[in-house]
Amino acid sequence: MNAAYLTHTSGADHRERPGYQQYYPLPPDTEVFSSLAIAIHLGLETLETPSGRQALHDLGHAFIAEREERPQRMIFAGSAARMNRYVSHFLDRLRNYFPLVAVQKENDAVIASISPGAGDTTLEDFYPEDVGMLTYNRDWVHAMVKAHEACLRETRPQERQDLLEKWQHFLFIFACATLHQLAHLFTSYLSLGQSSFPPLGSNEAVIGGSWLEERLYGGFLGIYADADQVRDPVCYPRAMTYPLSATIPADETRQPGMLFLMDEDAVAHRIDPRAIAQFVNDPRQFKLPFPCVGPGMTLAERKALGIGRIGSTSTRGVALPHNARTMRELIAAPELPRYSVIGTALRTRATSAVQGLWIIKEDR
Repeated sequence: MNAAYLTHTSGADHRERPGYQQYYPLPPDTEVFSSLAIAIHLGLETLETPSGRQALHDLGHAFIAEREERPQRMIFAGSAARMNRYVSHFLDRLRNYFPLVAVQKENDAVIASISPGAGDTTLEDFYPEDVGMLTYNRDWVHAMVKAHEACLRETRPQERQDLLEKWQHFLFIFACATLHQLAHLFTSYLSLGQSSFPPLGSNEAVIGGSWLEERLYGGFLGIYADADQVRDPVCYPRAMTYPLSATIPADETRQPGMLFLMDEDAVAHRIDPRAIAQFVNDPRQFKLPFPCVGPGMTLAERKALGIGRIGSTSTRGVALPHNARTMRELIAAPELPRYSVIGTALRTRATSAVQGLWIIKEDR
């Protein structure tokens, strides 16, 4: 996988630096880089499976049909009969020219978001690195890195295994968020950058990313915590305000939350934790949808139990806006280093808490 990774500044330095200069290349020898690269790879691998490719194929047809029925009708520049070709081209280009990856401050509940742009692209010659930027919530990234660091320090076998599973839960969340945002990039690719992410079907809340999640996972991913966790400033994301360059205190911990699949009636079904570890270990061999345990919980039942949502793969209405000019400047910046990471190394790294990755710096 080939990509450029960035981190956003904060505080006084943020105010003093204009536009794209507020971003710095993220060093490849950091766990922030490693954990994000692993999670992105997991999300991309899911789309590269036969079920992932079929889901993208079906999303493409649903997207084209929906846009053609709307008042501002989109004229599709290609042929629906060639959708499999478009899916293969899209995934191949993602693997070799992944969009810019940035870590920055976001709305508390937002895990990731994407800012696709028109760029200079066609259905037959798509370059993701030139048309978009994928951003990840700095506070959630910190929590993932902290879980990995705690696992490395732990010497007791059971406690170390528990921390490994905690880190893998974070990887799972970021992998699902990546897949969600790449679904939006796919519809943007099909519309040559003119997509407005219209609802698909009768549910106005279901746009490309949620549509793909429902098709692959069996529902929309929701991240919940009980009342004690939501009130605890250690667990709630709002408390995580450290700059990326800072060392997070060793006693600062945050749980990845309880992971549920939501159906169209807002009933929450908890994902089997064993399935999360199996998926992270090898998404290509994992058979979707995700299995769930226990009875589903309605919104009223969740309220009665004091369970509230703390995160979502969806960014509709809550993502912080990104400056289009800044994004264009970043994309054009010649000094941004890009790195290639071997897929097998990423897959192996996800199964155990070790340090480092085999990384190749690319010449631009």
